[in-house]
Formats: sequence, C-alpha cells, structure tokens
Amino acid sequence: MAERASVRISLQDLESTVSRMLSPFLGETMARASVIGHRDRLGIGGPEVNGDQVRALMEKIRAGLNVFVGREKSAGIVEEIVKALEQRGAAS
Repeated sequence: MAERASVRISLQDLESTVSRMLSPFLGETMARASVIGHRDRLGIGGPEVNGDQVRALMEKIRAGLNVFVGREKSAGIVEEIVKALEQRGAAS
C-alpha cells in the first residue's frame, strides 16, 4: 500500500470488509475474532482508522494467515483484501 496517512475509513467498515473476506478461509467466527484481536492488540479504536492503522492491521492478518494457508496464499488473500479496501477508500 502506498503512503497516504490522510486516508480514513470507519472502523466498522474495515472490520466487516476484512472479516467477510477472511471467512472463507477461517470461518466467520474465527475471522471476526482475528480482526478484533489484532485490532485490540494494535490499539486501533475510535470511529475511524487511517491508512497507517490499516497497513498495520493487514500485516498482522497476513502473518496470522501464514499458519492456516501458507505464505504465498496469505499474501494473495491480503492483496485481495487491500484491493477491496482501496475501493472503499481505506488504502492507496
């Protein structure tokens, strides 16, 4: 993702998009728990998040996915999530 700290997205939109796209690989409950757990550990909160926070969250998601689907596949999944977030204005 390119650097663009002024980009913002609602926390709810970020969580729902990432959880929905992780669900086929982790199941709905595990996907949501993963997003919330990483979000909490990173201290991401408030009604909106910025591009730096999105990048940090996606790096944690990618690392966690490695265990379940391997490095190559997790990199591809995260790339698809980033594309979806870009369409929503969360990343560039």
